[in-house]
Amino acid sequence: MSPSLLDLLLDPLAQSFTERQAAQILDWKLQPEQEERLAYLRHGANEGNLTNDEAEEYQRLIEDLDLIAIIRAKTLQFLSKTAA
Repeated sequence: MSPSLLDLLLDPLAQSFTERQAAQILDWKLQPEQEERLAYLRHGANEGNLTNDEAEEYQRLIEDLDLIAIIRAKTLQFLSKTAA
């Protein structure tokens, strides 16, 4: 299986991390107000009560969080290789 386009982009980036940069990526968290907004949008989505603008905002947040999860996974791969 060939690497995905995202892998082709992110693998070289992850290889250039310093340990400090990797730690900063892994330590990153949503701020409390961002957590609250996400919870509000999640609840609204589950209830089917979001406006069009809120639904678009929620979709963007989910896509952003998916990308952040991928970057964090690449960071963990980098750290596991440097620890070996």
